[in-house]
Amino acid sequence: MSGFLVSSSYECAQRLVELLQDEALRARIGVAAKESVRQLFLLPRLALDYLTVALAHVNGRLPATGGD
Repeated sequence: MSGFLVSSSYECAQRLVELLQDEALRARIGVAAKESVRQLFLLPRLALDYLTVALAHVNGRLPATGGD
């Protein structure tokens, strides 16, 4: 778990208090969030995603889109 989904400002406040009071929970969420960002958003991952799409297009597995 790398965070909380809340549906109200009251629930958000409750979760913030929980995080302020629980150092171990803060640490676990921090580690999970850092790993999530590393896997999903850092340059090597994005480069691999772009390369995969480009190769699929070159190999005819993706239709060309454009303004013509």
